[in-house]
Amino acid sequence: QTCALPILVVDGIGSKKIAYIYLNNDSGLSGLELLQGFVEGREDIELVAAESFNEGQVSDFTPLLSKLKQA
Repeated sequence: QTCALPILVVDGIGSKKIAYIYLNNDSGLSGLELLQGFVEGREDIELVAAESFNEGQVSDFTPLLSKLKQA
C-alpha cells in the first residue's frame, strides 16, 4: 500500500522529484525503504530528500517543509 503514493505522484501528477517526510519509527523507516526501492533504477524520478521527525516533538511542520522545498 505504501507504494501507491509514489505511483500516484509520478504517474498521476507527473512529478519527477519526490521528497518524503516520515515518522521516525519502524513503520516510517519501512515506508522509506519501500520508496527507495520504488525509485531505485528509475531514471524518470528522483528521491531528492527524506526527513524524519519524532512523534510528539513536532507541532509545526513548516521548517521541515521549507527544507524539502529547497531540495
